[in-house]
Amino acid sequence: MVSALSGRPLPLRRLLAGLLGLLLVVAVTACDSEADREPGGQHWPTGESLDASGLVWGKGHTIHLADGTEIDTVDDFSEYAVAGDAVWFTKAAASDPTQPAENGRLYRATRDGVEATDSYVTQISATTDGRHLVLLDDVNGPKDDHGTAAFLLVVVDTETGEETIRTAEGMDDPGGVGLAEAYEEGSPWLAAVTDTTAYVSALGEHRAFDLATGEVEEVSSDDVPDPQGEPTHPRWNGSHTWRIDIGQDGSQPGLVDEAGHRIDPELSTSEWALVRWLDDDTVLAISMARVGSDGDDGIQAGDVDSLATCEVPSGACTQVPGATRDLVSEPPLFPQQAIRTGVES
Repeated sequence: MVSALSGRPLPLRRLLAGLLGLLLVVAVTACDSEADREPGGQHWPTGESLDASGLVWGKGHTIHLADGTEIDTVDDFSEYAVAGDAVWFTKAAASDPTQPAENGRLYRATRDGVEATDSYVTQISATTDGRHLVLLDDVNGPKDDHGTAAFLLVVVDTETGEETIRTAEGMDDPGGVGLAEAYEEGSPWLAAVTDTTAYVSALGEHRAFDLATGEVEEVSSDDVPDPQGEPTHPRWNGSHTWRIDIGQDGSQPGLVDEAGHRIDPELSTSEWALVRWLDDDTVLAISMARVGSDGDDGIQAGDVDSLATCEVPSGACTQVPGATRDLVSEPPLFPQQAIRTGVES
């Protein structure tokens, strides 16, 4: 559920694009009256919640939760989030070109099976505790005079099944042109989700939506947290004692304490990314082993990426069992959640 990190060597950008690029997909929305932010819309199913904490990752058609639970999506997924009692996902493109495209239909996978919803989405996210499901729906919004459907920001409280937000505020006024033309110029997107707020960037503006109340305010671009830890928004852990340093001028990411002391994760590969904090002392890493010669930017047979967890202050890292991928022959690894951050920047 991702833009490439700036300031990285090309192989790392290629790695992140392959692993995370599907998680930041453009989206659009419309309608901006106060009434449009009122709870409403459909009632969503509820049940015994899955544990969305810690490391959650997926590969192919299986989502792995930190407590050992595995949820089968039956078909390979494209994007997903764990919220409430389910994994919410869209299907990957069919390998058989004769099969109809899903076009972003949202599915719900639980311990009991998979069912389709009536929503069609371009982005899926959730809060770190799994309570709020955050969607951008690209089918069910109102249409403009030319028949172009506006997209909706939809937020669901998975404890009650009620929608706290169904709106497209700030995303339906393209300034005198049709929605289709405006979206071609630059589509809105879900920029980040914290435990309290969804940030949407659209038509040159940025808005923060309170997940619980639906209240919205316009903010500057500097107020939007960057889940990938750009320098303007260092990725601190919850207690603000360590932060992810994305690296500059070709250097690899590291971990910096509040006094400014930096350590490198003890990974056996020469390239890696530090994705997000799993807790105050543990960060999720993606490493890539390359069999090609130095400076070879092409991905080839034998190149493998994997997930690992790294500890502070030691820097020691442990590979996640089973979380490896042959870059040529296997489907991507998807650590949850690239557009989600538990820290208000």
